[in-house]
Amino acid sequence: MKHFKIILAVLLLSACSNIKKENFVERILKDGVEQTQELKIDFVTKTGEIESPYLNTIRCTKLNSIAFPEGKLKNAVKDQEIVPYDLLKTKIEYGTPTYYTLFTAYHFIRASRYYNNLMKEFVEPKLNEEDKDIIVSIAENMPIANNNSNFVYSPNHGINPSSVYHKVGHRYEAFLRTQTKAKYKENRYISIGFMEYFTTSLNDSPLIFEGAVPTIMVRNVSTKLSYPINRELHNTYHSILDLKKAYSDTYKNENSTMHRYIDIVLKSKETLEQFLDTHSAGMYISYPLWKIRETIGAKKADHLIMHAWTMLADEAKNNTTFYQANNGEVVDNTIDWYTVVHALLKADQIENKGENGELIKAIFASINLPVEQVQ
Repeated sequence: MKHFKIILAVLLLSACSNIKKENFVERILKDGVEQTQELKIDFVTKTGEIESPYLNTIRCTKLNSIAFPEGKLKNAVKDQEIVPYDLLKTKIEYGTPTYYTLFTAYHFIRASRYYNNLMKEFVEPKLNEEDKDIIVSIAENMPIANNNSNFVYSPNHGINPSSVYHKVGHRYEAFLRTQTKAKYKENRYISIGFMEYFTTSLNDSPLIFEGAVPTIMVRNVSTKLSYPINRELHNTYHSILDLKKAYSDTYKNENSTMHRYIDIVLKSKETLEQFLDTHSAGMYISYPLWKIRETIGAKKADHLIMHAWTMLADEAKNNTTFYQANNGEVVDNTIDWYTVVHALLKADQIENKGENGELIKAIFASINLPVEQVQ
């Protein structure tokens, strides 16, 4: 009788569930190979809505162009139209609005859950409610329209989950920076380096945006970079030149959004050359973190690296106590590479009794950093 009651309870719960269980087959490029993967969709209701603590609404648009009145980026005006999608369709064709919308929703929820579960042990993540409303746009070649709430896909390129993980990561990076009142040495490239580590770890691939953008725009965190940072290659101006090269065919059309955007930005050449591109320079941090992952495994590395990331603001307050500066080197309470090393060593001491300490030192020493000065 007891057994019957348990079965009846399960049946009643199932009958009351508003979720329609479905499978979705995605097609992506990963590590140079086109792969298909069947995803279990457990967030679409029987009426075709989304039900998730991480995502409220998605709109889908066709983005035709972007205008820049008075030649200023801040006055950008999008010419776009709402397009319908149907999350209850049984056969979803690649490249359709429904495909892009379901793909984005799945990976957005997955990444949000991933960050939330990793971070909550150290600091309770609290994002703005409006962060749960996003837009999926279909455009020819307008990655410039991308922002943390607008996911742009082009029929000229493939899609990759890292594009979604990257944007979700930006939300949690901003939250953590604000919550801990972190002060970074220069243009927060270190924080972006941590964020991009999690982009790649969740995607289980060192390549960011693979297949979704021209090859020159794909970032690879397994590519070794050594300090000091090459400021000629990793400044914001150089990154805009890469964008111009990547979309050279589109840029040839003087009336294209890409052409107008690039020309406006390049007018600030002297200013752009002075600043590190946070994403490009961030690879100087992502690389050693990825090397740690390669050695101790994803699960252990993710936990350790998240622990260290949440400690950076507090560790920086003690920079002068654990870092022996060179003559003339200015050390203050902003987060620098030595703050990262010390935070990783401290987190490893707490979690693993320091068993990875020598590994951490060796990896950062291999990129030409004087780790012996970190005590």
